[in-house]
Amino acid sequence: MKVGIAGDNAVGNAHSDAMALELSPPVSAEGTYRVSFHGWAYAASFAPDTAAVEIGLSSDPHSFGTLVFQATPLPGDWQEFVNVFVAPVSATYLTVRQSNTGDVWNNVDGFSLTPEVPVPTDQVSWGKVKSRYR
Repeated sequence: MKVGIAGDNAVGNAHSDAMALELSPPVSAEGTYRVSFHGWAYAASFAPDTAAVEIGLSSDPHSFGTLVFQATPLPGDWQEFVNVFVAPVSATYLTVRQSNTGDVWNNVDGFSLTPEVPVPTDQVSWGKVKSRYR
C-alpha cells in the first residue's frame, strides 16, 4: 500500500497528514526494534519543499505519541530508511506523520517494525594457555 502524505506550513493553518498502524504484538518499553520504510518526495509547484517523515509509538491511534525516528525522502526515486532504536514506551500503534515544516508531498510504503534480537557473544576463557611450536 503506497500512501501520499502532505504537510503545509501556511501561517495560521499549519497541518500535516498522519496515520496509525496497529501493532501485533505490541511494542514493549526498553525492547530494541528495527523500523524501516521506503519514501520518495514528490516535488511539484504546489509542494516544492522536502521535509521529514516522522515515525512514533503510541497507545492511542488518534495521538502521534513519542517520536522514535525521522527521515527526509528526496525527489527522484524511492529510498529505504532503516533505524534501530530502544522503545521509550510500550505501544500498540506505529504512527506516521508528515512534518509541517514546508509545503511537502511524500510518498511512503513498506513499513516494517521487527524486534532486534541481540547476537549472543560467547565468552571464552582460555585460562592459562601454553603452546609449543617447533
